[in-house]
Amino acid sequence: MRIAIDYISSIGTGGVSLYTRELVRALSDIDKENKYFLYCFIHDFLPGREREKIKSENFKSRPAYFSRLNFPIPRGFINFTNKISIRTLAKLDKIDIFHFTNPLNFIRGPYKSIVTVHDLSVLHNSQWAKKISLDFFKKNIESVLNKANKILTDAEFTKKDIIDNFNIPEEKIKPIHLGVGNAFHSEIDKNYLKKKFNLENYILYVGELQPRKNIAGLLEAYKRLDNNLRKNYKLVLVGRARDENFAKKISDLIKKLNLGSFVKHFEYAAESDLIKLYSNAEFLLYPSFFEGFGFPVLESISCGVPVITSNTSSLPEVIGQAGILVNPEDINQIKSAIEKLLLDKNLYQKLKKECLNQASKFNWQKTARQTLAVYGEVYKN
Repeated sequence: MRIAIDYISSIGTGGVSLYTRELVRALSDIDKENKYFLYCFIHDFLPGREREKIKSENFKSRPAYFSRLNFPIPRGFINFTNKISIRTLAKLDKIDIFHFTNPLNFIRGPYKSIVTVHDLSVLHNSQWAKKISLDFFKKNIESVLNKANKILTDAEFTKKDIIDNFNIPEEKIKPIHLGVGNAFHSEIDKNYLKKKFNLENYILYVGELQPRKNIAGLLEAYKRLDNNLRKNYKLVLVGRARDENFAKKISDLIKKLNLGSFVKHFEYAAESDLIKLYSNAEFLLYPSFFEGFGFPVLESISCGVPVITSNTSSLPEVIGQAGILVNPEDINQIKSAIEKLLLDKNLYQKLKKECLNQASKFNWQKTARQTLAVYGEVYKN
């Protein structure tokens, strides 16, 4: 098979970028027979540009997509130009299957197409998405779902969500759980965290600060704890805010709740530091309203640390028995779960023992093998 992948989706720090990078790396490990073409931005091939290169000989990078960052012309013209570019290059490369890891990049062409739909969150609440994503999903997602030969989802929940919202045959959709990097394992080093971050006992949140993640609810629940608990366990937020407006909103809320001395916010942590932050936390607090998968939940349990997360969307599939599920709309329920994990040591140890067992069910090579099987199925049919 000759398989193209929209590798522009690998750029960035979000879940779609992580999925694209890790899937390609895992495919390069397990598949030495099929030919892969990673369709990149044209400007990535200019002198002086550095981009990640896959060393496997059956993986080739191609200059395919134009970007508005380098070509300041209207978005509509960029989209039209990219359609011509992708279809022409796909003919030249004799592509059999094109896997779009981000539905925003979907282009119908002279190939069979597979699209990964990570979630339909923007259709559930328009405030959870940037305008470009919202506009695309409202105008185009149904067309993409109908035109694709196969649809992949990160969880059973999203498959059901697609079926409930669109007239798509069940057999056209294949849920494939995602994986976690091998680097995520328990790494206890309290002295390092004390020296670098001035941290000792703390509750952790990891992820972008944005409305969908229920940051306000998280802060409200933490505020309702007994003052002594807050003194003994700081709240640590790791992640950038979606935009300046939301950053200010959260900053103002922290001041309003008088949590300035209890909450620490780090916009960024290197992976090595993030692993230590997970491993030494009391638990991960992740009461998100809606997730297509929930990487921080899986990363936390891979480090042996239990999670308080939501009973909505895909999150119950990921956490299994390694945490406490709460209604993200119920602040008192979140507060009670925090108290349970801080005060009930028997419950804490029970959940902690489940972490590695649950995490072992997810790995990128398993994701890649199942995805490769779908490539073969689509190719044969």
